[in-house]
Amino acid sequence: MAFGHTGYAQSGTRYQSAFAGCVHRWAEQATSGGFVDYYIGGCSTPGETHSYWQQAIYDAGGLWHERSNIDLTIIHQSTWSPFNTWGGTFHVAFSAETYYAQTHIPGLSTAKQDFSGMQVQDRINDSWYDTCGNAFLGSYNQNSPRWGVDAPNCNHTRIWTN
Repeated sequence: MAFGHTGYAQSGTRYQSAFAGCVHRWAEQATSGGFVDYYIGGCSTPGETHSYWQQAIYDAGGLWHERSNIDLTIIHQSTWSPFNTWGGTFHVAFSAETYYAQTHIPGLSTAKQDFSGMQVQDRINDSWYDTCGNAFLGSYNQNSPRWGVDAPNCNHTRIWTN
């Protein structure tokens, strides 16, 4: 997840009852005026390994856009500039959250869903940095009895159904 003062971009997996019980690969981008969800086809299956990432890109027309990616696939690219729309200082965060039933959370207490090797790319020099001290690895967990989250170290987070 990347966010500024008035918006954010995030991606991962999300359950939607409209998808007949399927957990889809998903991204969400928000400005101060609201948010929009984007999905790519196919159900996510337990044990899959993917790289989800947010990217500020500069196009040939001289405009910045926010791009949400999974591996080498673009889930969505904004039509607006994150620098103009969100304003100053951006933050990087891992945020496990749910409004849904506990069965919609990947991982079990005995086989946790693992997010490791997370990195942050500097838009100025394109260098990659680990998340230790460069990202918030906490959680937005308003329904904590349903699921758990921990961070074994500063570059590694796990979630699971309770």
